[in-house]
Amino acid sequence: MKKIILGFFCLILCSQLFSASLIASDFGYNIELTVNHSQSPLYQLTLPPSVYAHVAYASLSDVRVFSPQGNLIPAFISHPKVHTTQKQYPVPFSVINNPKTDLAEKASLALHVNIQLAKTQMNIENPLVKNPNHWIYIIDLKKTPATYLKTLILNWKMDKTISWMSAVQVYSSNDLTQWTLQNTATIAQFKQDNNLALHNMIPLNNINKTHYLILKFTNLPLNIHIRTMHILGSQQEKSNDKRQPINVTFTTKNNAYFFNSEGVYPISQLRFAMATPFVGKIKIYSRANSQAPWKFVAKSTLFSFKKGNISINQQSIEFPTDTNPYWKITTNNEMPDLTNIQFAYYPDTLKFVANTNGPFTLAFGNYTLTSQTDAAQELYSKLAMQQPDINQAAAGSLTRVLGNVMLQSPAVPPSKLPYILWAILIIGILILILMVTSLLRRLNS
Repeated sequence: MKKIILGFFCLILCSQLFSASLIASDFGYNIELTVNHSQSPLYQLTLPPSVYAHVAYASLSDVRVFSPQGNLIPAFISHPKVHTTQKQYPVPFSVINNPKTDLAEKASLALHVNIQLAKTQMNIENPLVKNPNHWIYIIDLKKTPATYLKTLILNWKMDKTISWMSAVQVYSSNDLTQWTLQNTATIAQFKQDNNLALHNMIPLNNINKTHYLILKFTNLPLNIHIRTMHILGSQQEKSNDKRQPINVTFTTKNNAYFFNSEGVYPISQLRFAMATPFVGKIKIYSRANSQAPWKFVAKSTLFSFKKGNISINQQSIEFPTDTNPYWKITTNNEMPDLTNIQFAYYPDTLKFVANTNGPFTLAFGNYTLTSQTDAAQELYSKLAMQQPDINQAAAGSLTRVLGNVMLQSPAVPPSKLPYILWAILIIGILILILMVTSLLRRLNS
């Protein structure tokens, strides 16, 4: 038994020595990395699309970095921390003016503001001026905790039998005497066949904390009554959405669209461009290879509508990250006339430590490397605490190496059965050797 255990330790040691003796030509593809001269040993690179197109595994376990001397250097993959810092808050509002009744006094009592004073002291075109085509709402934001206002979401009582569009102007004020026009947008409701789509979000363009908003609607149907309003806000001014889009070549078959991403991209969004008006419910599926069953990914309502000079579109769908390369898009009615499909993903970051200024070699496409060590990440974190400067590396062109590695489709990883059979065979041989040795000892005695 001791000999068997010793044999296993020898195998583990041999595998470690094999990993340590890797060279860049052992991989399917290489990319040269260049950096500017610096005293810092820390480097990072946003992975280019060619890595996802040719890497062996979606986990990026076979990505390695080599020094100018050809030595393997500590490196690891940092996955983007994609999280939303936006929160949704309900906000109180009141009708200031509508084409049917004058509710200014009720709004004044509800919000405890002097509407008449606001009317007389505005130094720009008064948004509260009566107009038979205008609905005007005032929103109280004093208790909304968000610092930056991203989006205003409206919900109304719907008449599902009609389609309509309404322009809206958004004003802001802190004292109801000085007003600033912040944005002009459009809300709409579309009906096509049995599908109904709402465009009920008004961009607020990161308005900094303000006490009041006024919405001035033009041509809002008289039977449309806004029930609730919510502010989508954040404590940060800038969004962390840095997705990279890639155009795809798609085909149509059996009333569905198909495309292959040609890699293991961490896709989290699909974007569409439509040539003609469309309202419909879309479903998205993916799979790992051409023989695997389709897996449901997401569904949503897409629409593209134009009236006069106004165009309203909802042409993207977001979903949890999916690395499958095969995709299918279906709809519940006639297919939209798509002119373009894009997928978008958050690229990962390669981080490595080196005591030289390069050029380095980024290598990937080796199906024998199924895992990475955490030692590089620990070393990088410790050095980053002492040396905060990080060098940005630049990726050169892709070089196909092939070396001793037989490349396969990244969507179909190699079977583990041969390794299991080899392990069983080795164990059987070791046991047989022990049995023969024991038998010979008995015969000799």
